[in-house]
Amino acid sequence: MNKRNKIFSLLITFVLLFSMSSSVIANEQQLTIEIEHLVLERQGDNIISVMDMVALKNTSNEDIISNIENPAIRIAIPEHVIHLTVGMQGTELPHAVVDNEVVVDYEIPAERSMDFAINYFLSIDSEEMDFSIIRDYPIKTLNIYVPANAGFVIDSPHLTDAGAMSIEQRTYNFYTISSVEAGQVVEATLIKRQSNQSIVTNDRIDQGYDGFHNPGHIRFWEGSPFAAMEPHLFTLIVVIIIGFAIGNYFYRWHVDDKKLKEQKKSQDDDIFIRLYKEEAVLKKKLAELQIKLDNNEIDEEEFTKRKDIFKKKLINVKLKIKEFTE
Repeated sequence: MNKRNKIFSLLITFVLLFSMSSSVIANEQQLTIEIEHLVLERQGDNIISVMDMVALKNTSNEDIISNIENPAIRIAIPEHVIHLTVGMQGTELPHAVVDNEVVVDYEIPAERSMDFAINYFLSIDSEEMDFSIIRDYPIKTLNIYVPANAGFVIDSPHLTDAGAMSIEQRTYNFYTISSVEAGQVVEATLIKRQSNQSIVTNDRIDQGYDGFHNPGHIRFWEGSPFAAMEPHLFTLIVVIIIGFAIGNYFYRWHVDDKKLKEQKKSQDDDIFIRLYKEEAVLKKKLAELQIKLDNNEIDEEEFTKRKDIFKKKLINVKLKIKEFTE
């Protein structure tokens, strides 16, 4: 009885494994790579950055769910890659690396496509490196782009050298192949040339990836007009220029404000002195007016009239002086 149970259990296990395997194979047959772009760039003497952009289409009328248990979406990568990321439209996708394959956790609806990119760094220790591209799905078009000034070229019996092409003001060497069958091996050799410029040194890679200098940032810098400069030195210069501009603005503002205050103070002093002089003159006129009255040089009516005028002016002057002293 126990023997029969063991045999039955083995049969059930075999059926389940066969079903899962059949499901994965069926999913693979229903997926097609519409187009795949590989962008290879030299990031130092022994470092290559790779951006693998894949447009994968579900040609069936059923949704395809990919995960670790059912790895329907998987892309082979070389050995010993570092700092691998998988993203789609700026969002990182859940993934795992199993036996040199990137397994993406994602669901592709029926008759729909997904576009995602795999980024990683690859170390090259020799002058030449053989590599191959093999996919579990048919590829309608496979393109490989290498910057003309990258310091390496690609030689392949399968890829067609389509010459140079310009993309976003950069010149790339363009290699292509069409109608690649599932499981077909596309072989190529990367031939390294000595580069006079190193964007990312070995020390920088060995010290660890900090999450900021990703391949996209490095490619952007390499394509800029300032690529010949050391990027951190360039950043320091920009910060110094901006800091100097801000400091100069506040310095000029402080100097101008100080001048305005000094000018206003000087004007106030002039007005204050003028008012004191005017007060003294009015007091003198009142005294002279009293003397004229005492000497009968003017009558009482004229005295009163002039006195009222001088007093009003004197009161007005004193009020203005009071405003300065308060």
